[in-house]
Amino acid sequence: MTFFLQKSDDLNSNLKIDNSRDLNYQYNYLSLLNKASRSGVPQVRYRYTAGGEKLGVTDYSGRDYDYRGSFYRREIR
Repeated sequence: MTFFLQKSDDLNSNLKIDNSRDLNYQYNYLSLLNKASRSGVPQVRYRYTAGGEKLGVTDYSGRDYDYRGSFYRREIR
């Protein structure tokens, strides 16, 4: 039995496809992770300032996490 684990990188050596986890990754113009998707469904989205500082994350359930430096706050719905 043979298993093939396919991983694909972009020109900046960022991981774009990881078939072993069924994940696809997208990056912004600063080469920072923008979105991770599984089977076309977004699992997480990241937001950054124009300078690359992380502002927040939205997870697969729609929960938002806001960042201020090394601190974060979860939005309660």
